[in-house]
Amino acid sequence: MYICDVTFQVGPKKKNLKVKNFDEFQFRPRELVANICRIYVHLGQQDDSFCRAVSRDGRSYSHALFEQAELVLCKIHEPADVIASFSELGRKIQVPS
Repeated sequence: MYICDVTFQVGPKKKNLKVKNFDEFQFRPRELVANICRIYVHLGQQDDSFCRAVSRDGRSYSHALFEQAELVLCKIHEPADVIASFSELGRKIQVPS
């Protein structure tokens, strides 16, 4: 799932990710994190089974990772509604219905 990509961007191993020339590789980590979070919000709003699947994914899901991603969204000045929606999704995933 995309959460694996977010793990490398905001998780404990983020300092291991080294890119000398972001433009050369068209690597825009802020956009990547924001877009993945928006995808998660969209999928979570469409179907509760998505939230259940994410919460059961023991390979890559952790609530702490969602909290870290939320902090990154704040740091990169994403709109408040996006941050609030992602935060709500994190709570919804943490306690599946």
